[in-house]
Amino acid sequence: MIEKILGSVFCSYAQKRFRQIQETYTSPLDLQERNLKKILQKSKETVFGRKFDFKSIKSIADYQKRIPLTSYEKMKPWVDGCLEGKPDYIWPGRIKYFALTSGTTSGSSKYIPVSSDVIRENKKAALDSILFYLANTKDRSLFNGKILFLGGSTSLKSMPNGLRAGDMSGILSKFTPFYISSCQEPRRDLIILSDWEEKVKRVIEDVRKKDVRLICGLPPWLLVFFDHLLEREGKRHVSEIWPNLSLFIYGGLDFSPYRKLMKDIIGKDIYYMETYFASEAFMGIQDIPSSEDAHERGILLMLDYGIFYEFIEAEDVTKDNPRRYTVSDVKTDVNYAIAVTNVNGLYSYLIGDTVKFVSRAPLRIRVTGRIEDFLSVAGEHVIDEEIEYAISQAVLRQGGIVSNYTVAPYYPPHKKGRPGHQWLIEFLELPQDLNKFAEAIDRVLCDKNDDYREHRRRDFCMSAPSIYKLKEGTFYKWHKKRDQLGGQHKTPHLRNNRSIAKELIELDSGL
Repeated sequence: MIEKILGSVFCSYAQKRFRQIQETYTSPLDLQERNLKKILQKSKETVFGRKFDFKSIKSIADYQKRIPLTSYEKMKPWVDGCLEGKPDYIWPGRIKYFALTSGTTSGSSKYIPVSSDVIRENKKAALDSILFYLANTKDRSLFNGKILFLGGSTSLKSMPNGLRAGDMSGILSKFTPFYISSCQEPRRDLIILSDWEEKVKRVIEDVRKKDVRLICGLPPWLLVFFDHLLEREGKRHVSEIWPNLSLFIYGGLDFSPYRKLMKDIIGKDIYYMETYFASEAFMGIQDIPSSEDAHERGILLMLDYGIFYEFIEAEDVTKDNPRRYTVSDVKTDVNYAIAVTNVNGLYSYLIGDTVKFVSRAPLRIRVTGRIEDFLSVAGEHVIDEEIEYAISQAVLRQGGIVSNYTVAPYYPPHKKGRPGHQWLIEFLELPQDLNKFAEAIDRVLCDKNDDYREHRRRDFCMSAPSIYKLKEGTFYKWHKKRDQLGGQHKTPHLRNNRSIAKELIELDSGL
């Protein structure tokens, strides 16, 4: 009974919220100015706010002159003050939670402040993800079943001064609203398990007979979970076990290479919804869920989550005082680094991601990679987005099913050779012709990247891409060796060095 009431109430509210966004998002700069003013007003009496005299800032231009772009390394002394338990340091009150993320440049863990205001906005974002689905599908039956969150461990480590730190999903799980917790799986004693392989086994035993209708997680780990589920139940398709499964919410990577495999293993069409969720902020939702590939359509940049956004052309981000664009003057198809000022005491903070706008009305973005993630053996500077697009197109043209992959520079041992890109790919199903698969990748990159095309011309500066076919299970073994199974752990799809490639080849030789 309560499920039917929830479904009816949420469908009604979903339409109202959808209309609200359509109406208010037509003036994005107004929303952004209000967000910034609220942040400055609330934090003006903090130590940080007094140091930079927030009281005297009257406009976005004033703010950008006063506050420099910051990285974690620059912000760390201020975060350390919060870790010492100092109140009103970068945000009003005392920050009690910190999201732990891996340092991609420094290698050490980052402690991202998680204020009560951020928790409130993230709860709003989680609700919006479901509301967008309901507004588009009118599917009132979603709450008649279970919602499966396949994330990392929710256990938090205790720290001095009564503080706690851990995975962002673990922090948010402590504040799950009742309307989600009433239908959430798995049980709390299973959510906190840190051993991912043990967790998969026990979660399957717990949920295999339940009516799962919505799943949240990362595609590579969900596919592993499905493999174990199907083996346990002796079935070919997930839809035979969970016939009412209708929605998969994911984020953090391009879904295109996984879409065919996901459809095959589920055994029916379902809706897919991409979100843009980082430890620093929840920034985007695919407002029109689709059963087809909607990656090119982009995800809606959320403007009413208390965040002030700035965008810096990626090629200028390391320059002194680069131009900082607002939502009103960004352009489509330009690669931007994104900086956020948020309700957690981060100010003009470069989160490390790059995005492109695919639409300005409304503002829709596509995540293109990380600032430090690129591949260049001869000055071609290929980025994550181009790599992902190339392999998805190769699969479309030549067939095959890709389980996982990464790309690394390759330098020949002899002087007469030319450097190039080595694609280390784990296939679940081989393409028709591996050489033609590599040729398809090459052609797509030539079309997408002018510098790549010029350096590849007549093989003068670069050799054609080569494919190293990894044995099944190599990437799984690599993640396990690094204690990175499950949760939000992602495989880097390109690096401008051979460290990951060497590790994978060594593991592949031992399989």
